[in-house]
Amino acid sequence: ACAGTLDLVAWPDSLTFNVDLSPSPVYEDGPGEGVVGSGLCVVDRPFDIAHDAAIDPEVFTVECWVKIPESLADGRHGWLLCKNSNEWQDGNFGFELRSESVIATLNIGGGRENQRLLNGRQKLLPDAWHHLALSYDGKTARFFVDGNPPEAAVVDRKRVPGKGLLRVGKRA
Repeated sequence: ACAGTLDLVAWPDSLTFNVDLSPSPVYEDGPGEGVVGSGLCVVDRPFDIAHDAAIDPEVFTVECWVKIPESLADGRHGWLLCKNSNEWQDGNFGFELRSESVIATLNIGGGRENQRLLNGRQKLLPDAWHHLALSYDGKTARFFVDGNPPEAAVVDRKRVPGKGLLRVGKRA
């Protein structure tokens, strides 16, 4: 696929075309470009990682790099990464794309009333890599976007790790 522009100039007895083309990547599920080396491209089919206690400790930091192609950036909503079912499930955590920004979610205790949403307060520019990190130290949840000072929420509760899968690209 290509992206480009076409300029047409017409004069009596003459027609001129000016074409400016550049390759436009086709995004599809599977191996893709990473920040350095290979990455995983998720467009339609989520990527699941089975539960393992090693990836769901009581205190944790989860991080990922994300690049939203400009062709897919307009008004998108959905989960980038989700562990343990959904945002009302005890032990849930993840990153959710909401239009041009991203939020981190963490649930300790189960139910809607124990869900914490942390807003990255930063627009994610299309076709640029962004680093997301959510940490919980047993007291405070912190959400970093591109290393900027974190959005934080004091929870001060023991987190009970879940047993659900880790899903990239959709709610688990």
